[in-house]
Amino acid sequence: MCVLLALEGNAFPSAQSGLASVKRNDNVPAEPTESQVAKKTKSKSAASSSETTASKQDVVLSMLRRQQGASIAEICEVTGWQPHSVRGFLSGALKRRLKIAVVSEQGESGERRYSVAPLVSTE
Repeated sequence: MCVLLALEGNAFPSAQSGLASVKRNDNVPAEPTESQVAKKTKSKSAASSSETTASKQDVVLSMLRRQQGASIAEICEVTGWQPHSVRGFLSGALKRRLKIAVVSEQGESGERRYSVAPLVSTE
């Protein structure tokens, strides 16, 4: 069964009373306030300071360039990633996207270690 209600103003009475109870401030300036501009400036300066720090990708690459390489557990500890995320990074970002050869070796302890060749300067 379908019931249609005809209401004035295309709004439910409860919605109209609710709108009346909400205080609107029509005196809001169109231009951003000084505090809003300061917040935007702070966020831009925070972004530029984070550019100077190494990304997780850079950290993992430096670990993989070490002579002994790095294990999944070591990379998880440093980055905070889950093991499946580390494996995905190694196969997806490094092998496929960046075309970096990743070498996997299983040591005497049975732990698998991953490494990449160090970057060679062309100069």
